[in-house]
Amino acid sequence: MVYHYSLLFISITLIACTPTTRPPIKVEKQEQLTLVQPTYRISSNHYADLVLDSLGYAYIAYFTKVEDGTDEIRITKLNNLGETQWTLGEGQKGRAMAIAIDAKQKIWVVGNYNQSIYFGEHYLSNDNGLFIAQFDSNGECLHLRGSKESALASDIAINKEGYLLIGGKMGSHLSLGDKVLTPKIKGDRSFLALFDPMLNCQWIRPIDAQIRRIRSHPNGSFFIGGNYYYHFTYEEDTIYTQDDYDQDAFLLQVYPNKKNHQLQTFGKIGHLKKGYRSSEGISEISINENGLIAFTVFEDPSYRLKQGIYITEEDNCIPLWVYTMQEDGKIIQRLPITSYHLSRSISALVLTNDSTIWVSGKHYLKNQYRPFLYHKKASSHLSKDLPIGSDPSMLFRTMDYKNGKLAIVGHFKDSLMIHQSRIDRHGGHHLFYYTME
Repeated sequence: MVYHYSLLFISITLIACTPTTRPPIKVEKQEQLTLVQPTYRISSNHYADLVLDSLGYAYIAYFTKVEDGTDEIRITKLNNLGETQWTLGEGQKGRAMAIAIDAKQKIWVVGNYNQSIYFGEHYLSNDNGLFIAQFDSNGECLHLRGSKESALASDIAINKEGYLLIGGKMGSHLSLGDKVLTPKIKGDRSFLALFDPMLNCQWIRPIDAQIRRIRSHPNGSFFIGGNYYYHFTYEEDTIYTQDDYDQDAFLLQVYPNKKNHQLQTFGKIGHLKKGYRSSEGISEISINENGLIAFTVFEDPSYRLKQGIYITEEDNCIPLWVYTMQEDGKIIQRLPITSYHLSRSISALVLTNDSTIWVSGKHYLKNQYRPFLYHKKASSHLSKDLPIGSDPSMLFRTMDYKNGKLAIVGHFKDSLMIHQSRIDRHGGHHLFYYTME
């Protein structure tokens, strides 16, 4: 089943491009700002991922640059005071890219490694392979699997039944366990791979799109979001953009043991001009325990290019939106976020069980780059902007929410101020952890 969405078919009221003054978020309870570790590198991807367990402890997957210029895997656990309980990955060349937690509070991490990787007694060897690892709360590795060929893993989700879905990039051939994928079309492409609770690969499927985020739904299905050029085919369904230079957003829902799926496309039709691609796509998905789905969509406005920054014009001026949707695909709400969002920056998103939306990103206001953090409760206006220091490289990477606790991971350079908390670490890039209750 295929659905198409554009501004032509959804009636909304556009807000003006001039930024309006909204009340700041009131921090009524405890907040905490913690330096996790130096990373010495900034990546354009979701290079740090975060989950909270049932006790509110944080698990962070990321990577750091070491003295020889290569990357090393890092997986860190923090307690409720922001104190490091353990860190894994020293000496392991590669990147930990995404993290998830299952119903038994076991931690799953995916990423890629160079030459070899070991956690405890578990070992893998490959030139540039992907890995899937499971850990308990003490940091002990319980399972470690990998690809036989070069591949990159970018995200992971696990459903209530223990099925895992991972996404990533592959070359001309990929084998995981006894499942093999050799696409007819040669060259690098994306893939989805499903594993059962015993970590046996059930299938690998090619994806003609860029996968940005995977999330599991309480009904056992998975939602995958990202962007595609020209066309995207999954099973018997195909969605199209207007032409070769148009890029649109897609949202795909799949079930582990069912053939039925749902494929939707979002974004305007067309492109700026021949030779310049549009930049529409889904960058983040969040699903609450009630089954409500939220996702961020960047939709290309009418713009002009000035010094590498998108400047909006008078009409069609909202590039960043948050959609909320029922599990049957019905759109509930389409919420404008900011008129000045930078198209290439990351947006992080959380949808709580009381339907509060938290979304962050980076926009360009008053001749400077500025991170933002918005929240919206049901039937209320957006509130925005914790007071944040003006470090132009600071960026929220990902968020999670459990039992009234909002947790954020991001990076900064030299110093960072959020509300009344501050970190000073001159020299190099660092990873921070911020919580607010």
